[in-house]
Amino acid sequence: MPNRLPYAASKYGVVGITQTMALELGPLGVRVNAVVPEVAVRTAQRWVEEYRASGEVTPRKMGNPSPPKLAAHRELVLEVLGAEPDITIEGLRHTLAEREIVIGYGSIRRFFVREGITRKKRR
Repeated sequence: MPNRLPYAASKYGVVGITQTMALELGPLGVRVNAVVPEVAVRTAQRWVEEYRASGEVTPRKMGNPSPPKLAAHRELVLEVLGAEPDITIEGLRHTLAEREIVIGYGSIRRFFVREGITRKKRR
């Protein structure tokens, strides 16, 4: 990818200034940090290609555009929850894994939120 010099210079400039300030201000009890985000080379190349082709780079929608992982198994999950109302999330994950549905804890939590299911004990 051509024209990397300005990006590299500014990035390492921030790193250098941060390190120098940390050395100078550290003895005074001042902590110095910097956030230097990374951009994958292929992503930067795609941005350049899009810019050259259209004259602009329109940001893409953030997030995962795929449907929720448990959407296809909604009836099964609700059936398991109906049969075992006190099942834990890990227990539900195990039950689903026995049926070859491998799912993460977060996916189940998001499913509960979408379905309005709470795991709080009722007194």
